Amino acid sequence: MTERGQTIHDYLLGVVLVLLTTAGVFAFFPNVFVPFQDPVDSENRQMASELAAEVVEVNSTTQGERTVNLTALKRTLEDPDALGVLVNRSGIPEWKQVNVTVQSDDGVEFAGESSDTGSVFREDSSDPPATMVRTVQAQDSSHPCAESCQVVVRVWES
Repeated sequence: MTERGQTIHDYLLGVVLVLLTTAGVFAFFPNVFVPFQDPVDSENRQMASELAAEVVEVNSTTQGERTVNLTALKRTLEDPDALGVLVNRSGIPEWKQVNVTVQSDDGVEFAGESSDTGSVFREDSSDPPATMVRTVQAQDSSHPCAESCQVVVRVWES
């Protein structure tokens, strides 16, 4: 019996080829594991939640749960200093981008003018924002938000 079946060199070559093939598949097809990754940082999500709570709490009234003074809310969102105080209290660093929007149920922003505050949010941004939505209602029963409006807070990295 002078012939041997498999040598240690053949075995090592086989293992190396399997490992290289597996590494090559992961290198050329990185999107295989994308559905299992969280696209939004949990830290950004927490900051967005804190800011949404701050915006609603500061502008809330005593008339009922989730009832806000929309005039005060609009004034808060249009004043960079007032919003800056809320952003600081929420623990959002200055290098993060923040956007707050108030929308009626049909998707149109109330008061007929832009109530976006902070950075300009683009839908085609490569970095997805952490988005938090709080439903509020207006103190004034004749306002379009008397039933409900959404305060949409977005936080993302620049």
